[in-house]
Amino acid sequence: MPKSKAFENIHDSIFRKDQKLVVLNEEEKKIKIRWEAAFTKWLDEPALTTKAMVSFLMSTYGISKRMAYYDINSVLLLLGNVTNASKEWHRFVAMDMIKKGYALVEQADGSLDVKRGLAMIRAGEALGKVTRLDKSDGDPIPYGEIVPQSFEPTGDISVLGIKPIDNLKERQEKLRQKYGATNIEDAQIME
Repeated sequence: MPKSKAFENIHDSIFRKDQKLVVLNEEEKKIKIRWEAAFTKWLDEPALTTKAMVSFLMSTYGISKRMAYYDINSVLLLLGNVTNASKEWHRFVAMDMIKKGYALVEQADGSLDVKRGLAMIRAGEALGKVTRLDKSDGDPIPYGEIVPQSFEPTGDISVLGIKPIDNLKERQEKLRQKYGATNIEDAQIME
């Protein structure tokens, strides 16, 4: 996504380290408010889908779907992907469920509380398994070390594994003479 002047101004207004003040125009201020709202909403609700965020932005700020997707893309580019932090949120929720289940079992007087507590513990374990909390994140992809493949244009079809046709120009001319090039005047209009 190409960075617009508004994106650069908003970025500078948030992250500029020197004392130079970046003055945003009215439109840029509105955009910054939308981006801050989207980021804050994602911090409050990390499991929120992009589709739900689009609906939130459209209904709250009366913007088009296209603009909402542009805003989300800009938020992710500018402030980072909040959903990547959701693993920590899921870890917190799973641990909270397991702790509450353990507390229910520990202070249970009747069998119903024990069943609820054990069910909550199993639910926390299932949440951990589904969200892959038990797996390591793995090594990050070294994007800086990836070298794009270089291609050199050529008119030689043998590089594709196709055998070149001998006397191609002559064969093309013979086919043109045989089948003829039809002029627009010769063509009949069919209904």
